[in-house]
Amino acid sequence: MKNKTRILIDPGHPAKDNPGAIHAGVHEAAINLQVAIRLGDLLEAAGFAPRYTRKTSLPVELYDRVHIEHLTEPDLFVSLHCNSFSSPGVNGIEVFTSIGHTKADHAAECACQALKGIFPDSRFRADISDGDLDKEADFYVLNNTLCPAYLVEMGYLSNDAERAKLTDPAYQDQIAAALCSGIIDWSETK
Repeated sequence: MKNKTRILIDPGHPAKDNPGAIHAGVHEAAINLQVAIRLGDLLEAAGFAPRYTRKTSLPVELYDRVHIEHLTEPDLFVSLHCNSFSSPGVNGIEVFTSIGHTKADHAAECACQALKGIFPDSRFRADISDGDLDKEADFYVLNNTLCPAYLVEMGYLSNDAERAKLTDPAYQDQIAAALCSGIIDWSETK
């Protein structure tokens, strides 16, 4: 029997007033969409029912992303992003949930473990002060979705080495595979 767990994939950005990070001509919104499509294909092959907040480069506002989540009633919301910082040396992968103990913590922990497993040499920027690896933030899409939701910062476009990886289709496949693995683990243990 096929797993009909519904996963809403949110390729973060662009929005009218926030195109996302842009470095050396590389647009965060494009990377997010490329990984989202790869992730959706893997989830579908695994029997999940993936949906998207966008499948094109057209802007989708934050409130529209949340509205889509409310309409589609998914079991899990996964928002994909690339990070940026003023110092080019900053790097690493991060997974965020909303502040406090939430229904997303287990799903985020599965994503963290899968990402750490596939990228053992990458810096994983974690916050273990509350006993798990995800970081907590006051992000609109995390605070206003109804289902468990987490946000993945897949790396820093402001870091030359990470930007090169994030634009590599093979690396994008690895990120998608790690995220898919985490979702499978979550669905089997939720």
